[in-house]
Amino acid sequence: MLLPSTFYDIRKKQVSSMYEAIAQDVDSLRQGGCSSPVPDLDSYPSRFSQIWDAECRRLIEFVAREQHVSIAQVLRSAEQDSETRNVLEWQERAMACEYYPVLNFELFGAKTFYLQDDLVQQLACTEMNVVAPLLQLPFPACMFVLTSRDAIDALYHIHFATIPAVKQRAFVDYKSPVSVFLILCEPNAEQPFRHLEIVAFHANQEEVHMTVKRSLCLADNLTLNEALTTDWVNVDKNLYKQRTRWDYENGWNSVSDDIFYGDGLLFFRIVLNAVLYLSSADADVEQRPSELEGLQERLAAISSSVKRREMKQAARHASRLPYIVVGKSISGPDKGEMLSPLLGEKRKLSFRFTVRGHWKNQACGVGMKDHVLRFIKPYNKGPEMADVINKPYLVR
Repeated sequence: MLLPSTFYDIRKKQVSSMYEAIAQDVDSLRQGGCSSPVPDLDSYPSRFSQIWDAECRRLIEFVAREQHVSIAQVLRSAEQDSETRNVLEWQERAMACEYYPVLNFELFGAKTFYLQDDLVQQLACTEMNVVAPLLQLPFPACMFVLTSRDAIDALYHIHFATIPAVKQRAFVDYKSPVSVFLILCEPNAEQPFRHLEIVAFHANQEEVHMTVKRSLCLADNLTLNEALTTDWVNVDKNLYKQRTRWDYENGWNSVSDDIFYGDGLLFFRIVLNAVLYLSSADADVEQRPSELEGLQERLAAISSSVKRREMKQAARHASRLPYIVVGKSISGPDKGEMLSPLLGEKRKLSFRFTVRGHWKNQACGVGMKDHVLRFIKPYNKGPEMADVINKPYLVR
């Protein structure tokens, strides 16, 4: 159960100069006593502009060499040609979209959670029947890693909904994981409510396939289902949140919030339910060290050269990050047996049906004054030999 190379691992090798600048920013923020997530790159003296200027010069020099023209000619073309300006703007936004979540990820210790596939399958069909204040990240910023085919399909459903023509010819890379950065921002002068920044990347060693960025309002008076369909224009008329999606064929696309109410709903439902699961009373989590830790000792203890070679090869494709395995003991739904003993038979049922997963804020403690969040997994209810009612659910 090795953690595969994440977006963070891949890009740290590919754009080392940017990640060095991020590390310097993190050191500066820590020295300044920063204890909460950075809301944006304009809220502190960021080195991002320096990195972008260097990248912009590199792009201009590359174009000049390829077209056999002077740098001055390329600069004049960029000023006069809107298409060239758009390309540079896309590049800058793509870099900022990566810089911001990685900065917060490193600022709070690069905490990484590897969500197991069977757990993701159950979370995809779990109702979010709780209020927004119950949503708490285990750290102010962290990264989820998902390898589940269900999660990857849910992510690409957003892409196919916005550009239906590519669905028939698109190749989806199921071997590479989705890396989801989450940043929980507390209320401030500009935004008087909590909000959750979610930035998801799907990439391999060769290319970044897709990026999706979404911000959710977690006001105290909202349920999580309402937070999931945050409409920033109606939340605050003075606020403007750019909804964006990046894909390698079409660059940045600004999309309406509506895309997240239908085709994009399932992916973010999985992410929010995963956050709830981590804060629930019975969460199954297991701390794992980096695969590089103790690698030489493990190799030295293996006498077989074939097994040593296999271990080296596996380590090359594994993440260098320490991580937490989430949901290792969770198994997929068993349609033949009742999956939960929690429900007693208060009345006789003549049919058997599936109850969706859901959350229970269960009272406990002295006088039942305390509460703990519990995940109730999907289960079948009714007599075992009864006719099964196929009760389909439209998961959005």
